Amino acid sequence: MMRAAILILLLLASPALALTPLDAGSMDADVRIENTVTFAPDGPRYRVESAGGVLLWYPRGSYLQEVDDLAVDPDPVIGDGLRFSWTDPDETERVRVTARVRTRNAVVPVRDRIPFPISDVPPELDAYLAYWEFTDTSATIQRQAQELAAGKTDAYEVVYALADWTTRNVNYSLDSLRAPAIQRASQVMATRQGKCDELTALFISMNRALGIPARFVAGYSYTDSDMFAEAWGGHGWAEVWLPGAGWVPFDVTYGEYGYLDAGHIPMATSPDAKETSVTYEAYGADFRVLTRPLDITVTPTRLSPRGDPGVRISLDAPRSRVGFGSAVLILATITNERDYYVSTRLDLARTSDTDLLSDTYANVLLHPNEAVTLPFLVRIDDDLDPGYRYEFPFVLRGRLGVEATVTVDVTADGRVYSADEFGDAAAGELMSDFSITCDRGAVRYAGEVVRHGCAVTGMDVDTITVCLGGECERVVVTDGAFALDVPTSRAGTTTASYTARAGGRSADFYVTTRAVAPTVLRVVTDVPAVVTPDDVFTFGANMTYSGAMPLNITAKVLAGRASAVESFARMDGPVLLRFDVSASVLRPGVNEIAFTVDFVDEIGTERSETVAAVVELAGLGWDDRVVYWFAELAYDTGRLFSWGA
Repeated sequence: MMRAAILILLLLASPALALTPLDAGSMDADVRIENTVTFAPDGPRYRVESAGGVLLWYPRGSYLQEVDDLAVDPDPVIGDGLRFSWTDPDETERVRVTARVRTRNAVVPVRDRIPFPISDVPPELDAYLAYWEFTDTSATIQRQAQELAAGKTDAYEVVYALADWTTRNVNYSLDSLRAPAIQRASQVMATRQGKCDELTALFISMNRALGIPARFVAGYSYTDSDMFAEAWGGHGWAEVWLPGAGWVPFDVTYGEYGYLDAGHIPMATSPDAKETSVTYEAYGADFRVLTRPLDITVTPTRLSPRGDPGVRISLDAPRSRVGFGSAVLILATITNERDYYVSTRLDLARTSDTDLLSDTYANVLLHPNEAVTLPFLVRIDDDLDPGYRYEFPFVLRGRLGVEATVTVDVTADGRVYSADEFGDAAAGELMSDFSITCDRGAVRYAGEVVRHGCAVTGMDVDTITVCLGGECERVVVTDGAFALDVPTSRAGTTTASYTARAGGRSADFYVTTRAVAPTVLRVVTDVPAVVTPDDVFTFGANMTYSGAMPLNITAKVLAGRASAVESFARMDGPVLLRFDVSASVLRPGVNEIAFTVDFVDEIGTERSETVAAVVELAGLGWDDRVVYWFAELAYDTGRLFSWGA
């Protein structure tokens, strides 16, 4: 007679009773941000006449976050950031921000299927399709993105596949914290490890490789990981733009696709993973600007439990009575009762005296009102005590707060199943090794043809047939590569779906093309109408552009007998330049100040734009006029000898 049953305890502990931001339905919290700037003396003429800056990190309102009682000291001008200033600042000044936020753990609803490739991306999103310093690209990134998207016609499915691959295949590691700079996406793809902003950069780059706009989100988040000394800290994740839905969050570090837990507080967005939290500028002489990292404190004041997520889980063990050493198939059926896409992670609680023959977790994407069945495979140990009957409980928990349990009876005389006997139920699909990957090609003006370089892998052929819609052409393949010419008709980024056929096999691939309009540079100058000989005035130039992005910019101001130059690598948004000018370099009367901008656009075309502003030098006495006369004579004489040389 069999002795009393023994219940095998779960090795994965049950969730703690205390609610945390990770499993809360919503969170109310007080957020405090402080930063100190010091204007340190650096010479005998030390003075700071004015100072200011822009704080880019502060709580932002979104679908998942409400911001109330935002208070800033000093009073800011709110734009893309909080712009603040001081007149005659003290040696040390402080910026303070307080706010109350309410975050919620909720799925951003995407109800309708979005055709892929995305055919019409608004021009204002071009920055989120371009490659940057850290969200760069490589042939490996392009190829991996193409392979994950192959055969898919649903954009949400494509983005989910990119996110799930990144979470599964790139290890979270803090090793790069000791490096002088964060890794670029291409480096993360090569090393297959990185921290949150680096994993996110890779995910963003793979989306852009397929013509899907994506951006970097910087903020604060809660973690219960023992890798960190503090529960709250800086974090980075992504948002992906989908037509009709807008910006949808994807956190590949946390494995949260299409939603965020309540412990995420977004503070800034940018095209690249390198995000500056605060910048300062000051005017004066003989000083240095010293800053420190932002001091951010998050204090939760209320955590509310989750509501009904609209997702159901049921578990079944088709062979629920087995013997020692038997394989056990656990089938999980997940049902989405919502009318929008829902993604969740499912974790199988591992029991003692078992081995896992499959992954311990699965990420699943559920279409609106869809049910999906997923397999998990385990093995019962074969060295159990034959005098006992065992009950093994298996628990599957979803990140959205749902779970299910199934129990398997194990006895010494029960049937022993091998893993092979469950057939393909626990096997994954194998992808075709025949694939085509094309680069972005060079940027061209709208109306021109963009030539893409394409590589063939998995098949050695001399020619292949390439089809776009119903139109096909036969192209020559040389050393595994061929050229594909794509005409453009308008400015913007477009992605088209092609099919390649060779040797009785076919492969879908995607080609992303970018065309631009010629650059139109707009400059608005700001100068006082009248100055006096003792004045030091500010010449301001506010620059914006449309069309191709200006690169390698050199801005030069010529005011009377003086000039000043400022250079920067790229102009990815509005730029405000300020030059301090001593009125002593001007001539009496009306002066024309010339402002010239030289640059190269994305195509490589060299351009130069010049605008002029007028300022009058007035209030001169006889002694001032004598001084200016000699200064002019010396200046003209110097120019004469310079020209003569």
